[in-house]
Amino acid sequence: MAKVIVPGGISAIFEPCIYENPLMTGARGAGIGFKDAVEIELKVFSSEGLRVENMINGERIVGGVGETAVKTFFEILGIEPNYSIEIRQNIRIPISSGFGTSAASALGIVLALSKELDVPLTIIQAGDIAHIAEIRAGSGLGTVSGLAYIGDIVIIAHPGAPSVCLVDRIPLPASDLRLVVASKGRVETAKALEDKDLVDNAMRLGKVAVDMLMKKPTINSFFKLARWFAESIGLLTKSISDLLNELNEFAIGAAQAMIGDSIFALAFKEDVDEITRIISDRWGVKGIVGHPVVSGIYES
Repeated sequence: MAKVIVPGGISAIFEPCIYENPLMTGARGAGIGFKDAVEIELKVFSSEGLRVENMINGERIVGGVGETAVKTFFEILGIEPNYSIEIRQNIRIPISSGFGTSAASALGIVLALSKELDVPLTIIQAGDIAHIAEIRAGSGLGTVSGLAYIGDIVIIAHPGAPSVCLVDRIPLPASDLRLVVASKGRVETAKALEDKDLVDNAMRLGKVAVDMLMKKPTINSFFKLARWFAESIGLLTKSISDLLNELNEFAIGAAQAMIGDSIFALAFKEDVDEITRIISDRWGVKGIVGHPVVSGIYES
């Protein structure tokens, strides 16, 4: 049995960049990683043909990015898929909420298959396979690339799969940081990306936001531009706006996750209780507390 633990990739700004070649397709954007978000256990048995059983938090899932990741793995590596694959996923953060769980699942499954079948892959090689699976499944655009280079505040400056993209980072302080996430409900990425007006607006305004962030790459700029982006493309509801206003009194910064009826807040450890209380009081849901993925490189 292979076991892999992968961070979630929370997206706050995105500029869709869609081409015929899935390796070139992706998104410019910016976000942050939620440490240890997805835990995957995978077993492989010999079989006359490919069979995939994918369980997420105890529920059997048919199709989706998990099965697509398995099929893409065998196809791209040219391996005859005469295997029965059993996947057990424990996902700590809300699914279909803009927290990058589908990308984490795809990458984790590819890495677990690599281990279990003794087919060595680098993170970038595995990331390319997972990226193509996400494009095929319609569950995301560029989050896998952010995960392949995860740490601090991630900026995808040039889109595409991990072997094609250009990723930069805004350093975070390494001590006593927490990441709080909360969601009021699912928003399926595949359906959202079918909204032509939303995609067109994200292309235009996402480019502006990423370009501005690259000119002033600070933590404060990231959160300000994330809010401006969410509001400008019409996804920031009054409920989320009011909640962010309250959270920003205690957090280093708070923003809406893309694409979801969801928020995330970066805060120091001592402010987490107040932040989770506000989320519970205002939204009636529980804030999930974890750690951001931090590189350990920081200039004070």
